[in-house]
Amino acid sequence: MLRFIFFCIYSSPALAVFLTNVNTKSTPSLFHEEGRYVIANEGYPYDAISFFNYADVGVYVSVGTERGWIGAALSKASHLLLVDYDAMAVRYNQVNVAMIKMAKNRKEYLKFRLTLSGFEDFASRLFKVPTNIDFDLARQSLSSQEEKERIGAFFLGQEDLNLPLRLVSEHHAFYNSNYLYNDEMFEHLKKMVDAGRVQAQQLDLTDQKAVSMLVDEIKKTHLQVAVLDLSNVFEHLKKERYSSMFANLKKWERVRTPNGIVLTTERLDGRLLLNSSRYAIRVGAALVWNYFAFSMSSFAQEPLNENLIAFLTLRKREKKGGQLDMAPFHFSSVRCSKLLI
Repeated sequence: MLRFIFFCIYSSPALAVFLTNVNTKSTPSLFHEEGRYVIANEGYPYDAISFFNYADVGVYVSVGTERGWIGAALSKASHLLLVDYDAMAVRYNQVNVAMIKMAKNRKEYLKFRLTLSGFEDFASRLFKVPTNIDFDLARQSLSSQEEKERIGAFFLGQEDLNLPLRLVSEHHAFYNSNYLYNDEMFEHLKKMVDAGRVQAQQLDLTDQKAVSMLVDEIKKTHLQVAVLDLSNVFEHLKKERYSSMFANLKKWERVRTPNGIVLTTERLDGRLLLNSSRYAIRVGAALVWNYFAFSMSSFAQEPLNENLIAFLTLRKREKKGGQLDMAPFHFSSVRCSKLLI
């Protein structure tokens, strides 16, 4: 699942975005298959809970849609910045911000997003509420009947997330990481949204000028980034864009928390897991993913560690039976995840 970053950032007390000089208007998609990765497909995010516990309080920056919302809800995020290459993912996030803001509680939020009539009720009320940056952006995203139907279909189509917990087993992809059915997780997000600390922005992470401007703007706010969640973006980058991506990753060093991490994922081939009791029960229900975390300071090293580059770009996995020598990084196994610090 490729996510080329949409930023959702939460601002301090007032009802205003905290990155005031960053364009928050949805623009035409930079991605040729708009909306392809709006539906959540990276299951078992709770496998990364040790990373979230390790990370500091701070801004959670994530590509994609629900991936960022879930990660922020599970972590100590103070702000959420959702960024993505795909304009549809940005619009989805903007609508979710407005939906959470409008909902009095989790029960009303579920009504808005789980039924067609509920979503239509939300959309109708959205165009009657007073001007507010979050509501205004959502109104832009739902400005036509076609857009209402398309974005509504994405919310209704989140089948793995939408299933009530009473209907799923403990092995379900989002069993213990679903803010739709967890009061504590939902309230964490609700407080950020109500405080104006969530923002969605279209961004190409390989665009050095755009990333520099964003990092500069974050620095001006005196906020720090605790988690930079890249999904499996490296699997989809063309080789000629690797250098730009790594150059941009170094820039986050300027705004990281002391324990700031870069979170990445790797999709596992179900055919290789059928003989593993650890994964076998998962294969039929959802895609299986490994979660990896690196300290942000790792990307500030000069020169950048070759094994780190090889690991992320999947170019040398054949070494040592598929395992890289990641010295001087420290490995600590956490469920099916690895922390590389």
